[in-house]
Amino acid sequence: MFSWLRKTRQDAIAKKSIIVANAAIEKFGELLEKYPGGYLDESWLPLPKSEMKTAFKVRWLIAKNEEEREWIKVGWFYLSSFQPGIGQTPLTANLDGNTSPETVIAKLGPYLEFSKQVEADMLRDKAEFEQFIETSQI
Repeated sequence: MFSWLRKTRQDAIAKKSIIVANAAIEKFGELLEKYPGGYLDESWLPLPKSEMKTAFKVRWLIAKNEEEREWIKVGWFYLSSFQPGIGQTPLTANLDGNTSPETVIAKLGPYLEFSKQVEADMLRDKAEFEQFIETSQI
């Protein structure tokens, strides 16, 4: 009897999910542009990492073409660049030509340490996304 009301509510929820996903992915992209190749604390993400994955899944499902889906996949993999415990200062490997060996060690040490975790997360996330693609049947 009230199926039209249920459908209207479901449509509204779906539309809101798309709006939230788009906004989160846009902010995510801005962070990647501002800190290319850097590692940032998970707290910098616009949504918790699990919700960011959901946002990427929503966007992948509504993507208009394969090129857009490829960009979604790339963004998903960059989620691994956001790690807990990095703190409020992003870790980057950017060094100028006048950097002393001590500064190089001090700067690259933490970066290299987090790179191990990033690599492990990226491999896990890749498998997770591939499984999502297989099961989504689009």
